[in-house]
Amino acid sequence: PAPVVFRCRTAENARPAPKTTTSHTPRERPSATVPRRDPPRASEKRTTSHRSNLEAPRLVLSGNASCPVVSVATSPGGNFVAIASLGGGVRLFDSRTGVMLGAYDCRDRSSSPSSRPSSRPSSRAEDGKGVRGAVGVWFGPCGMPLVAAFADGSLVAWRINCDESRALRSPVELTGHTRRVTAACFADCNVLCTASADSTARVWNLAEMWNSREVTSVELVGHDGALTSCAVSSGGDGLPKLLATCDARGAFCVWF
Repeated sequence: PAPVVFRCRTAENARPAPKTTTSHTPRERPSATVPRRDPPRASEKRTTSHRSNLEAPRLVLSGNASCPVVSVATSPGGNFVAIASLGGGVRLFDSRTGVMLGAYDCRDRSSSPSSRPSSRPSSRAEDGKGVRGAVGVWFGPCGMPLVAAFADGSLVAWRINCDESRALRSPVELTGHTRRVTAACFADCNVLCTASADSTARVWNLAEMWNSREVTSVELVGHDGALTSCAVSSGGDGLPKLLATCDARGAFCVWF
């Protein structure tokens, strides 16, 4: 369908207003009206500018121009900050001291993640465009799971509950997507929803991380293009939770 185009009237294409003539006797002249100014009411409050407490950052961490940071996430308690950089992988910092607690790069894996067979074409060069770093990080609502996505299509998770796990060693690989994960959101502390460029969305049960290194997922198929975003409702007051996804071709789906 043809789009509806709205055009604003400007000084160039505006039509001249019709001239109005008033008849009056030679002795009578139109009197100029003086605008009346009402006194300010007592209920009206004047806006004053206040100095903000956020004028200076609390902590500044200098980076490297060759490794641009593309995603940042904070833990719900505010104790940790995680960043994803295209050249440096994932970094976890203490938000109070700025000390780096752990680092992980996709090249740290001994083997590449396995992918399920799929009839959809998979192009790593198209997804990552030659970049091998991290493209996104997300904390869970309870602060325990930390999830990171990489440009090569891999997706990993950590249980941030002790000093050893905060070093970002031995992550749990979430195998399923064949292309880069473009967005992620948490339905609760243990349910992760992801959208990928492979035209699918997945719902992961991260509660399995506590007893096993394999996490199962449910695949949601309904798009013809690469997914660009996803969002989940809170589901409060007894209402069911809804998952919404959208793709690069202009379609969106709602999952119950």
